[in-house]
Amino acid sequence: MSFSSEDIKVYQQFHHYDFDGNNEYKEGLVAVLQKYIFMQAEKDPSLKKEVDAGNLDTNKIKPEDKDQLIAQTKVFFFCKQTGNILDLDDYRRWVSSNPPELNSPQYSANYEQLVDMIVNNKPIPGIKKIPDTVLDPQTSSKHVLKERSKPWEKKD
Repeated sequence: MSFSSEDIKVYQQFHHYDFDGNNEYKEGLVAVLQKYIFMQAEKDPSLKKEVDAGNLDTNKIKPEDKDQLIAQTKVFFFCKQTGNILDLDDYRRWVSSNPPELNSPQYSANYEQLVDMIVNNKPIPGIKKIPDTVLDPQTSSKHVLKERSKPWEKKD
């Protein structure tokens, strides 16, 4: 199947979208997964007991169902944010027909900035700089309290 250049542009934009850095998406995903658990609880009495007790463990969702829910949530959120239309099945076909370097994980801008600061030996904000000094034994303070005895040491 051939894809139009406009479709490819949308697929690439979706592929590189930073979902992990978007709090609105993360909150929406949690809501979707919890709603799915509620729906499953209506069919499964043991799950209903857990849900009624307040246990909304999303790890109880089957991995294939969870992957599908995550993918659908990403598509919905992406389309809502960008105004583009994306078909998940076509996107998956496009991903499978592209070279592996496109499928490599993309790091967030914050991670890349942090790596750049470390590589270039730049100061990292929020990290306290500790001087490379060693105290001279004559100038360092001496301890004045006697050491605590261990429980097995006898007191005389």
